[in-house]
Amino acid sequence: MSSDVVRFGSLIVYRPGERPSDNEETKRARRVTLGLKYGRDRLPERIAGYLWKRWNRGLFRDFFGAEVLVLPAPGHAPIRDGSSWPMQDLAIALEKYSMGQAHSWLRRTERVQKSAYADPGQRPTSLDHYSTIALYPDSSLFGPSRITVLDDVVTRGATLYGCVRRVRDAFPDAEVVAFAVVRTLSDVPSIDEMIDPVEKGTIRSDLAGTTSRTP
Repeated sequence: MSSDVVRFGSLIVYRPGERPSDNEETKRARRVTLGLKYGRDRLPERIAGYLWKRWNRGLFRDFFGAEVLVLPAPGHAPIRDGSSWPMQDLAIALEKYSMGQAHSWLRRTERVQKSAYADPGQRPTSLDHYSTIALYPDSSLFGPSRITVLDDVVTRGATLYGCVRRVRDAFPDAEVVAFAVVRTLSDVPSIDEMIDPVEKGTIRSDLAGTTSRTP
């Protein structure tokens, strides 16, 4: 896997961890993030509707559209038959709004450590993700020009980077970007405004697989 820059967009900011001094917006961001990760309260469908409203106003045009293939990023382990996959639900909901074509092509072939529970320095790298994710494209679709890899939360960006590089290997002529509904802000005392759209974010990886995200 070669080193390259991955462009990403996101809608919401969230600060991990609870503190007694958390304001209401910080608590709200946490509720929305957890609801999205676990598919609670129909959050994927509600997020899709909100994104559609913003998209109609000109936001995230580089990430979504009727011709864009939207590929949900897999979780940290191979998915079991019948298991909930909120990002697949979100991709399908976006398709209903004509904001993309949902395809579950990216699959985890081997479990990796879940980043949220990893000790410092033990988070999976972009190389770990790249080597444990496979792409199973529909052979009836040839030469897609625009692809967006969709994930719930981006922290350092290792998962999205590994996924995008895997997709780029298969479709070198396509424009491949990433979109995470939520991005984490770990070094802030609180969240003042949960809705904070970003369209020109970047994720970089060094040759050892260590990633960094801006913003």
